[in-house]
Amino acid sequence: MTSSVVIGHDLIELEAVIERGMRSVVEVGRALMAIRDGKKYRDRGYTTFSDYCRERWGFQDSHARLLVRSAKLAGEIEAQTGAMAPVNPRQTRELMRADDPVEVWAEVVEEHEPEEITAAVIRDHVERRREPVGAEAEAEPVDAEPVDAEPVSLPSLQDIAEDTFREAIRLALGFLAEDELVRMVIEECDR
Repeated sequence: MTSSVVIGHDLIELEAVIERGMRSVVEVGRALMAIRDGKKYRDRGYTTFSDYCRERWGFQDSHARLLVRSAKLAGEIEAQTGAMAPVNPRQTRELMRADDPVEVWAEVVEEHEPEEITAAVIRDHVERRREPVGAEAEAEPVDAEPVDAEPVSLPSLQDIAEDTFREAIRLALGFLAEDELVRMVIEECDR
């Protein structure tokens, strides 16, 4: 960081939004997005957005990306429903797990008072939508004649575990900051 920097008025306004707190996901996420996309962090002498987030705000770049994604989702919800938007990243994180987050949010807002809406409430709504329809009902036996068919080879438990592990790693990598990922890869290679 250099000591002689010129700070633009728009950066000061954007940072004021963040300093007021994380009251609004939309406001903070949009401010961070504008700072990142406009490379305004350079006005304060930072060479990377990651350094800016860590040194100026005390959080990792991955958290800033979560706030930006949360702002985008909250903005989409406001635009499509006209309803109040989620107010914190924990709520939007749960909504991001849904196939149709806007529809889930509309359902949550319809069924709950604003002060009742927590990440856990949203998670319950998302999980309910994932349950197969009629999961509780038992299947009725079907009278059928045996069919001559080729034997089916089922994947081994090890194959299933490896596929599940690969998918978990793929998902986890989406939430890690690049510097964290590099550190993890180096550590794994050193083993």
